[in-house]
Amino acid sequence: MKKRSVFSLGIILLLSPATVIMAQPQGDLPYNIIGDPSGTAPYFFGPYAFPVPDILKNTVKNVTVGLTGEYTLGSLTPAKDHTAAVGFSVRLPLWTDRANLSVYGQFHEWYRDTPESRIVRRVSDKYALDGHCAGDVYVSIDMRLLSEKKYVPLVTLRAALKTASGDDYEKARYFDAPGYHFDMSVTKTFHFIRRGFFRSVSASLNTGFLCWQTDIGCQNDAWMFAGSVQLNTKAVNLSVDVGGYYGREKYYDSPQSLKVIAEFLPDKAVSPLFIYQKGLKDWPFEQFKIGLTYTIPSPKGLAEMYHGL
Repeated sequence: MKKRSVFSLGIILLLSPATVIMAQPQGDLPYNIIGDPSGTAPYFFGPYAFPVPDILKNTVKNVTVGLTGEYTLGSLTPAKDHTAAVGFSVRLPLWTDRANLSVYGQFHEWYRDTPESRIVRRVSDKYALDGHCAGDVYVSIDMRLLSEKKYVPLVTLRAALKTASGDDYEKARYFDAPGYHFDMSVTKTFHFIRRGFFRSVSASLNTGFLCWQTDIGCQNDAWMFAGSVQLNTKAVNLSVDVGGYYGREKYYDSPQSLKVIAEFLPDKAVSPLFIYQKGLKDWPFEQFKIGLTYTIPSPKGLAEMYHGL
């Protein structure tokens, strides 16, 4: 019996070093052991890997289609990298203006990295610095829980799914993994007593939960937060939004940004749009968007418009 015990102990001691070696991650991975950062924080990817979500301020009663041209400067290193993209959005009322189906994302992007940014992102130098790829698509259900009244704010709830349609994971452009987020917004509008050019001022607060799959088989959980102040006029609706989310990765996993959004001719069927976004923390980008939003009138809306003519 003692000989068997000694023999078993010898086998265990002999195999232990091999077991330890096999348990260690092989190659140049951005993490060491379970619980360490996976390297899939948005900081180390392109600007559309999982950007700070826009605040849902209301639902729409008519079909709305948007198209944008976008340009982003990356400041991960002193040498700037560049990304151009074509974005889209479609919002459809679901039998009522209290609930919408929204589909949005990037059709395609074109990028040019720098050798310095590739080193930080741990991308192999065998890949060309420039290229193009498809983007992620998001699908959400947007609901208006409460309509605004004198003492009651507007309350919206959104459930959004991020698909894994984005390409070039090996070049650190997209996660190549699904994700989702749930968030709620509360908005209160204060109307000017004398409504002329200036109509109202709105304030919004947003909070929620966001997550995505990382490359080590775990999901990154994050708490979302945002706030907005918007000035509404006859010619333009101008808003300043600050928001972000806090993930569970240990490093560079709290992306935050400032957005300035100008929606021109808000009462028209075709409304020009301009958005400027600047990363405040863990989102090393400066972004410019220009586009058009087209609102398709409902049959009732068309009848009212023709009657007015």
